[in-house]
Amino acid sequence: MKIGFVSQIGDFPEDSWETEFQIAQQKKLSHLEIVVSYPYFGPSNYKKQKLEKLRRYSEVYDVPLIIHLLPWSYDFSGMGELRDKAFDIASESKEIRQFSMQEIRKTVEIARRLKAGLIVVHGGKFSSTADYIKRLEMARSTLEQLDPELREVRLAIENMPILNNERIQIL
Repeated sequence: MKIGFVSQIGDFPEDSWETEFQIAQQKKLSHLEIVVSYPYFGPSNYKKQKLEKLRRYSEVYDVPLIIHLLPWSYDFSGMGELRDKAFDIASESKEIRQFSMQEIRKTVEIARRLKAGLIVVHGGKFSSTADYIKRLEMARSTLEQLDPELREVRLAIENMPILNNERIQIL
């Protein structure tokens, strides 16, 4: 069994990142998951120096990295191109799906630089079974467009629950 943990890298100050790797090594964990979490540490915040530091820690402590790209909507003043955007690969909005693909592309490049073999993304938010089925097709379409670009990195989709606790029945 492989067990890792979600890191606080990005939420914690940079001088505490090494501690995350030390703990993972001491506990003999199989990986450390770095959460891409706006406004703290989104793909646009990963600068070369920070990536090199994370890759070095990963190699020194022999702790592989996984990246988890969160889907939440955000509206943060002063974030330039990211202001008033949302990440949702299953959105009915073409603009939001295009933005989501852009963020996945940035994250794929980050994963390559960190030698992280896996990126986890959420499949979207759903309000009913009908909405789930319709938006599942939107997510599939988004991912099919990205497929040719995902050579060295695997992309895992985390299912999201229906918001109103309705049971999904797909025949």
